[in-house]
Amino acid sequence: MADSGFAQVLRQQRLASGLTQEDLAERANVSVRAISDLERGVNHSPRLSTVRMLSAGLDGGQSDAAALLAAA
Repeated sequence: MADSGFAQVLRQQRLASGLTQEDLAERANVSVRAISDLERGVNHSPRLSTVRMLSAGLDGGQSDAAALLAAA
């Protein structure tokens, strides 16, 4: 399955933060499966609340959060 824009941005930000999917899932209070599905593009329309939790878990700053929201 081809990566969606959100999938690419999420994966890039996670890797730039030095986090595994498991690490991000724990920090964002979501399941590892949710992270995996989002990064594989299975879920093309994440909920806004999920995007905010992921952004907080990534702790990448305001510009990264904006990029994640824009991709969603």
